[in-house]
Amino acid sequence: MFSEIKDLKMRRSDIYNQKIDYNNSSREYHNELLERKKKRELLKFEADWAHFKFVELRETVGDVHNKYLEVITQIKVLTLRLKKIMKADPKKKLDKMIEVESKGIYERMKARKEMTLDEYKILMRKGLV
Repeated sequence: MFSEIKDLKMRRSDIYNQKIDYNNSSREYHNELLERKKKRELLKFEADWAHFKFVELRETVGDVHNKYLEVITQIKVLTLRLKKIMKADPKKKLDKMIEVESKGIYERMKARKEMTLDEYKILMRKGLV
């Protein structure tokens, strides 16, 4: 009977030690779980921030792209106008070219930039000098 009690006490001690080991192991897993949860929250925050920046940049790029499309449309319209002018009477074509050129030359003259003799003659012909 004493030996039975001794055996039971030893078994109880073994089970108690095993319980302590399980508790320690459980605590380690729980701490690891908490660390991973913190990392997950940090990653989620970073991902949300990256997504926010992506959407913001996409909107900015969209605006720039729309402006680009407007400029392309304007270029096409001006090109068509220029083609129409080029197909017109040669005298009118020359006059139009001189008129367009004289505006640019006049602006350069107002800005006091250098001009060639031919550019000065164009301004004289138009009566701008």
